[in-house]
Amino acid sequence: MMINNTAQPIQPTSGLFILKIIFATFCMFLGFFGVFVSFWRSNNYSVAPCVVLEIVCVILINVNATYKRGKLFDVYSRTKLQIIFILTCIVCALSLVSSIFFLQNGIRRKQDFHIDYDGYYFAALPSGLAVLNSVLLIFDSRIVRKSCFEHRKVYVIDPDNGDITHIV
Repeated sequence: MMINNTAQPIQPTSGLFILKIIFATFCMFLGFFGVFVSFWRSNNYSVAPCVVLEIVCVILINVNATYKRGKLFDVYSRTKLQIIFILTCIVCALSLVSSIFFLQNGIRRKQDFHIDYDGYYFAALPSGLAVLNSVLLIFDSRIVRKSCFEHRKVYVIDPDNGDITHIV
């Protein structure tokens, strides 16, 4: 007879975790309002980086919150965590390329920081923040993937003498 104990322990909260969530929340609202400001000021270059920043921050906050509550493995399977890891790596690379592209165009065209049409530095800001948040999400998803099955304990009860043995 096998008993499967899959209860994930609630993780302790540290000050660094709280700062990370506050930063991700700030970046999420910055991306949210950045979309509206970009449409209002006709800066089409910064719309996509703001949306990407918003999506990355929402996923980062959701993964961290469910992990700290001890319900991550009820919400996300190992496959979903691997998909999040792969997509976050792709988003990080694309955001880094777009951030470098916007900074390079801003320097080449000798622009000041402005929000209006073709504001390259304004478009580089959410791209850089998306890179930073996706690096945080990559780091977190790697830590979570390593501990994905550490919380699982499978016990085998010997029917002859009732001894309980632990199988990893």
